Amino acid sequence: MNAPEVAPPFGRTVLYVIDEHAVGDDGVEPVIRPAIAVRAWGDGADRRANLTVFLDGENDEAYGRGPTIWVTNRAFSSTPKVGTWHWPPLAAAAHAEAAVTDLAPANDVVSTLQEAL
Repeated sequence: MNAPEVAPPFGRTVLYVIDEHAVGDDGVEPVIRPAIAVRAWGDGADRRANLTVFLDGENDEAYGRGPTIWVTNRAFSSTPKVGTWHWPPLAAAAHAEAAVTDLAPANDVVSTLQEAL
């Protein structure tokens, strides 16, 4: 499954690998949480984003207090690695078919909002 070669547009849901934990004798399993892109830039291998990550209540107390945490300057990874983001499986398939020009209007909105702030 090919992932889009652009950073996530403002407000897009991605998955963030917050940690990993041991799973019996089989090794480790990533701890993945949903996140919203609040700022993004780059393309290809240089895709990066600032994200608001949604925590799983008391189950995630080790990662922060409150329902969310803010993580900055996080890289894209097509395989789950701690501290990186990736597209949800269905979104990756759908976005891979979309042309980069389809995302341009959303990126223009983000630029306009950032300039206004």
